[in-house]
This record gives sequence, structure tokens and C-alpha cells, in this order.
Amino acid sequence: MTKTEQKHILEELDNLDIEYDVYSHGRIHSSEDAADERDHDLDETVKSLVLEAGDGVVLYALQGNRLVDFEALADELGVDDISLSDPTTVEEATGCVVGSVPPFGPCLGLESYVDEAVLEKDVVHASIATHTDSVAVTTDVFDELDFDVLNCSYEKDM
Repeated sequence: MTKTEQKHILEELDNLDIEYDVYSHGRIHSSEDAADERDHDLDETVKSLVLEAGDGVVLYALQGNRLVDFEALADELGVDDISLSDPTTVEEATGCVVGSVPPFGPCLGLESYVDEAVLEKDVVHASIATHTDSVAVTTDVFDELDFDVLNCSYEKDM
């Protein structure tokens, strides 16, 4: 995703009166990298997974310290199969490369879900379309963007 497309997402957040702060940092790829580089706890990081669910592609936003329970998510979505999308599909669906997908799926035209654990925080940090830009945003954003809230994750063993 380019800075121009990033600007489009931020304009949509502005239109919804959502408070956010965009900042730059060193290159990150994983949730662990992000928490270290941004200097915050892993559970304050939101990662965006682009998933193939049945015949479609969806986005699932969850805390950096959690993993998806694929079986529970498939049951919730009423599909037989669910899996991580390959990098080409991620880029085609979002305009972003893996590791830079922002958790604002509705702004990207994707059916989107947020894990309920994310909403335990007031403010979270996420990539905003590049590996070197992030956004701090209130979790009100998920309500404002009409995400469905699910409980389909579990904490990583650290």
C-alpha cells in the first residue's frame, strides 16, 4: 500500500471523528518486532490477519500475544474451511504486503472481525500500510467501523 492509500484510510478515520496518532519507526514485520520497536506491551499491538474463509476473504484483528482458534472461527463464520491467505492474496485483497495490513478492513472493502480481547484496551497500536508506519488508535474504532466482535483466539505460550 502506498502513502496515498494510507492517506485514504486516515481520511476515513477523520470522517468518523476517530482519534489517532500516526508515527514512524524502524522496520517491523512481526507483532513481537512491533511491540519492541514501538516500546509497548505485546497485548497493545493489534495484528491483522487476512484469512480465506469458505469462498471469501476476511480480516480478523487480534492482539499480538494471541493466536487464532481456526476451528472456533470457522464455526462462528459458518464455513467448513478457514486458513491464512497466501502473500499474493493478501496483497490483492488489501493493497498491503504481509506484516503491514492495518486493522481497518472495512476501509479496505473487507468483511472484518475483531477479537474481543482487543477491546479490553483503551488504545492499541497497529501497522498502517507500511512496515515503518504505525497508528495508535482508541478501540472505539472497531465499533465505529462496525466490526463484528468474536471470541476466537487464545493466548500464546511465551
